[in-house]
Amino acid sequence: MAFLQKNTDLLGQLFFDKKCWQIDELAGKLDYAVISVRRLLLQVGYYRSYTHNGRWYTLKDIPVFNAFGLWQHDEIGFSKRGTLTNTILYIIDNSRSGFPAGALCSMLATDCRAVLTQMYQKGRIDRFKPKAEFVYLSADKHINNRQRMTCTASVDKVPLSSISPEVAVRVLVEFINDPSLSSIEISANLNNKMNIGVEPNQIKALFEQHGLKKMPLDLKS
Repeated sequence: MAFLQKNTDLLGQLFFDKKCWQIDELAGKLDYAVISVRRLLLQVGYYRSYTHNGRWYTLKDIPVFNAFGLWQHDEIGFSKRGTLTNTILYIIDNSRSGFPAGALCSMLATDCRAVLTQMYQKGRIDRFKPKAEFVYLSADKHINNRQRMTCTASVDKVPLSSISPEVAVRVLVEFINDPSLSSIEISANLNNKMNIGVEPNQIKALFEQHGLKKMPLDLKS
């Protein structure tokens, strides 16, 4: 027990000094075999990155997840859902009108288009193309039907020209960084920080199209 506590304390100190580690680095610091480090991580609890092919690890108490269950550190992404595919499934299933690929890539801070295509080909998610870009939907037929109708209605109501893809990405980033912000506050922030002119009603329409404001601040675990 004392031996385990000693190594647990050392592991905690390593993660205090540096929030994310690769397994080989930890093995070198602890002077342990990789398999032993994996067992130690399993005992204390950890998250594995959904980016960088899952090469990065952090302890379970370190991440401060946002409303989507995501945490970024030095361009390394972690999710409450673990893998990238599980994370995508959860986000899409809980979306009111599905997500375009570009919006998902922005939210996850990684290019997931190839993964989305593979998931679609395997039947794990669905997609359709109401305008210029594919919108990805749940594979569950009841959720799918609702998302498809909502998305179609939103696209018909709000022309794509009302807000450019570049501005939409900036809006999404502001929202992801602080989901409590209102459309008015996001509009003011973008105007003050980046001289980007976008009206609150345009932001509201973007939120409605993707169901972002309908997602609770603390998603189910």
